[in-house]
Parts: sequence; structure tokens; C-alpha cells
Amino acid sequence: MSNAELIDALAVAMDMEPRKAIMIRGQITWCDSNRGRQSGMLNLCAGLVSGGRLGRDHMLADVPNNFVRDRLMDYIVTQLEDDKKERAKKAVFPDLSAAELEQYSALIMKKAEENMPKTREQMISRIAGNKPLRTNSEINRVLDQADAMDGVDRDVDLTPQPGFGIRTYGRPGPIIRSVVQPGWKELTSEELRLDIGTDIDLDCDQVRAMIALFINGKGWTADQFRLTLGNVSRPDLTAFLIQRGPKEGIRDPVFQLAWEFFKKREALGLPLIDASVEISEDTAALQEGDANRTNKRQSTDGEGNSSGRKRTRRA
Repeated sequence: MSNAELIDALAVAMDMEPRKAIMIRGQITWCDSNRGRQSGMLNLCAGLVSGGRLGRDHMLADVPNNFVRDRLMDYIVTQLEDDKKERAKKAVFPDLSAAELEQYSALIMKKAEENMPKTREQMISRIAGNKPLRTNSEINRVLDQADAMDGVDRDVDLTPQPGFGIRTYGRPGPIIRSVVQPGWKELTSEELRLDIGTDIDLDCDQVRAMIALFINGKGWTADQFRLTLGNVSRPDLTAFLIQRGPKEGIRDPVFQLAWEFFKKREALGLPLIDASVEISEDTAALQEGDANRTNKRQSTDGEGNSSGRKRTRRA
């Protein structure tokens, strides 16, 4: 179904007043027009959007169909009463089976929960972990970075783009800390053997999305991430995160360093999302692989807890 047909299907199934349907259409169109620093102006009465990322009036037909489907599913699972949800889903998504609808609903609900406003403590924890913040200016810098992280578009296509840029390894120099676990100073033997090349195959928006997905409040903090990159301050990382556009930030050292970080983790078979501070089977195997180089525990810089954990072998 077209974008207009999707909204009409919901309106008919819910016996919705025309004004309500017009408002939903306008809100979806406005959300799609609002990318980066460019956003349109929504006329709530007419449901029309003037201006936006395309540099002209934004129309419902300009909105990607999958974006409309996602927004309507979000409306159904978060706004409608329980006894109306199934009827609405079947009307708007007749192409999906019951199992597919259940899976789709769960995915959209999970994203809705992730996008819920976070408490001040959660925002600080995501950036600085349990590190004490001693001044108001430091707290403000942490909160600014949390806002910048939340503002990054995580839904960009992460398909590699070979030839986008070149990693020179001059300035900035290569990452000298381990990308396996936060706080590991010494490189594992596998990292020492890595050759990820010089072809930067991601654009700036893709790298920003990967940072926001990786720093998800469940594993690495933003401070642990930037300290692993090297001489990257909080304002440096924030300045990169707030930019928008595939080439915006291409000369920023954070761009090259973050690309190197994720490329190394990819080469080591380590995950992007849901990284855990616990030593997994994969990371334990990487650490164990250094047995011939050293029999001592991995050193840390106080940002991680790996030095106190017992190593294990794969079965």
C-alpha cells in the first residue's frame, strides 16, 4: 500500500475523525523532514509541512514507505487501547502473517522503550559510568554528550562504501590500546597481527550511528570508548556527534579513529550492539591467545575490570 493508503486503512479501521488522520499524516511527514539541522514547519490544521531536508515543501509521498509503516506500528502499539490493536494491525499490515505481526510489534515496542526519556542518572552513567563528577561544568559536558548521542540517527544504512576515505595513520596515529574490552592497555596478539588497511569504507553519519549503537548503556561507556581512541576529549567527541551529513566531520580525528576501532572489532569477530562488560567466550579466547606472550593479567587503566577476572578456555 502507498503511504496515503496506509494511513487511510488505519483511519477506517479505527473509525477515526478526519482531523485525527490529518494530524497523524502531518506528524509523520514532519518527522521525516527533520534530519539534522534542517526541519520543516508543520501546519497542524492542514497537516502540511513547509520546508525541510529536501529544501522544499515536504510531502507525504516524499516519506519512505517503511518509515510510514514503522510510525503507524508505533502509534498502534503505544497509543491504542489493547482491544483495538489487533484490528488496527490487520488493517494496516494485511501483507504480514500473525507471527510476523507479533515480531514486528515487539521490535517497534523495543525501539519505543529505548527512545523513552532517560533519567539524569542514566544519561550520566552512559557517558561516564560510575566515575564521580566533581564540578558543574563537567556534569554539563557529560549531559551535553548524552544529548548529542541521543540525537544521532541510528537508522542509517550501514552498508560499507569502499573508497569513501583514507586512513593515513599519521595524524591521528593508530590506536594503541586494545579494542577488546574497556580498560585493556595492551594489545592482544590477534590485534598485533591485524591489518585492516587504509580504505575507510564508512561515511561520517554511518560512523556516528555505530558509536551511538555501541554506547548503549549496557557495555562500554563513552569515556571508555574515547580513552581507547587516544587523545580524544569529551568536547571533541561531542563536536563530532552533533554534526550531520555523510561528509560532515570527515577531517575530524574522531572519524578516523572511530572507524579504526570498529573495523578492528569487526575483524576480531566482536559485536557492535549489546557489547558486554563481562568477558565473553570470544574475548576470553582472544585474551588466552596471548599466553605465549605473557602469563600475567591484562593491565588496565582503572576504567575496566578485566584484570580481576579469571580466564577461561573454549571447550
